[in-house]
Amino acid sequence: MSLLTLTVEKNVVDEMSHAHARPGVSARRMLGVCIAVSVSATGPAHALTANIANCTVPYLQSFAPSNTHLTSAAIINATSTLPMYCRVDGTIDTPNSTALTFSTGLPTVWNEKFVMLTQGGFAGNPPNPAGGSGTGGSPAPLAAGYATGSTDTGHRGGSFDGSFSINHPDLIIDFGHRGNKVTVDASKALIAGYYQSAIKRSLLVGCSNGGRSTMIHAQRYPDDFDGYVVGAPAYAWPGMLGLDFHHSNLAWFSKAGSWLSPAKVKLLSDAVLAACDANDGLADAVIDDPRKCSFDVRTLQCRGADSDSCLTLPQIAAVQLYSSDLKNSYGDTVSPRWLLNGDEVAGLTAWKLGANPPPIAANGRPEPLVPTIASPNTAQAFSFFFEYGSVGWQGFNDPNWYWRNFNLDKDLNYLAQVDGMTSALSTNLMPTVSHGAKFIFYHGWADQALNPLRTIMYYDDVVERFGKQHTDSFMRVFMVPGMQHCTGGTVATDRADYIGALEQWLDTGVAPTRIDASHVQGGVTTRTRPLCAYPLVARFTGPQGASTNDAANFSCVADQ
Repeated sequence: MSLLTLTVEKNVVDEMSHAHARPGVSARRMLGVCIAVSVSATGPAHALTANIANCTVPYLQSFAPSNTHLTSAAIINATSTLPMYCRVDGTIDTPNSTALTFSTGLPTVWNEKFVMLTQGGFAGNPPNPAGGSGTGGSPAPLAAGYATGSTDTGHRGGSFDGSFSINHPDLIIDFGHRGNKVTVDASKALIAGYYQSAIKRSLLVGCSNGGRSTMIHAQRYPDDFDGYVVGAPAYAWPGMLGLDFHHSNLAWFSKAGSWLSPAKVKLLSDAVLAACDANDGLADAVIDDPRKCSFDVRTLQCRGADSDSCLTLPQIAAVQLYSSDLKNSYGDTVSPRWLLNGDEVAGLTAWKLGANPPPIAANGRPEPLVPTIASPNTAQAFSFFFEYGSVGWQGFNDPNWYWRNFNLDKDLNYLAQVDGMTSALSTNLMPTVSHGAKFIFYHGWADQALNPLRTIMYYDDVVERFGKQHTDSFMRVFMVPGMQHCTGGTVATDRADYIGALEQWLDTGVAPTRIDASHVQGGVTTRTRPLCAYPLVARFTGPQGASTNDAANFSCVADQ
């Protein structure tokens, strides 16, 4: 048995202040009580055993929806990490397409629950029912006894390839929400048929585009799931997503000399960390909340010749543009500032800059390599895959779209039309939560792919609609200091069992205000810390000399 320690909110918690949401505004302390929850590490506590002789196409096809065509069903023997299970593969017809493939995993010893797995990026990878949940620290759901579903959402090409969108609005809809929906329906039917028993609980989990997928499913199909784990969601796709990537591309590639080499990224990262690490009272190599980091990049200005130990004036201007709100000519903020987080070294080069400098055109302007329909998986940096795929190809259906022509005054309303197929902007969650569904969101403060401020903005909007107390009855947000996109970070405690926390909430009706997380390096846990339900923060409250790498020495408190 493994032990999952949570801090849960008292049922008689005092009315909370509405000073919860905006930078620089603190909220009152929430009262808490600690409990210990046992979570099985070896198998489900309540389980049914399947008749593996029924793992055949003819038997299972009789339970499948009429649009579902099974292609294989086979028993997969147990391994050191996965139990024996029946893997079922097939295709599902959607309007104007027969391309969607899916897979359902049916463990021989079943915990009577279902987890739908989602894909990041543009999806398009082969379905894998034995895959992870996208939530670092949670075991692969199949390994924990869950039946699972997985789909490519109707196309192939991989996480960075948005070229499927050109002239295929139906495939955009499949990617946006319909592909997961038909897979959920098919998987649930197969599960009920295989076990001859009803599903007792259904969960939808994912990170990045997978986080968006969880949100849009909850908003469009509110009766399908009992709980949702939503990681770093790209929920405003393509509008806000494209704008945020455009923001960073403008910063680093608008003018010659703006690009930062990996060495200069490390220089910036180290300087930000040195300036703001101790803001939370501990110098522990992680910035607790980078919104509070007041770092003046001009302190790095070269005083002589350019070198890896300083930034030139164009580079300083680029950092300032990157870390400031992007506005259009009307003064509207179209993309919030990217946070300087003190761990730029872990993600900025891959996501925003690329390891090599961009070519310089005859006019003296940088011309970074961008994806094309013929070569959709090649670009200067990851940011261009998503600006082109979401804005140029999905939004404008233009195979020859050019990022510098993105008009921040005129193009936003046009993109809103595609938002209607793929975005999860609605805050009307009552159809979902009225039957008891719960949401756990998480996002890394050092995410350099999807801006963490966007998740806080969505939470703020939900609170504005329902009030803090009501929102806290069905939604909790956990911001992870130092964590990169979905996982990772130099010293971030990026491993946490969000599924276990969600299950405990559904079991007890008591919302988590603390989830203990860990940083694992080389297979060794080097640090544990509590993740606190936003806007609470973790603060060291242990005795003098106690370890700052032990979650037991921290408490979740209202920020001061």
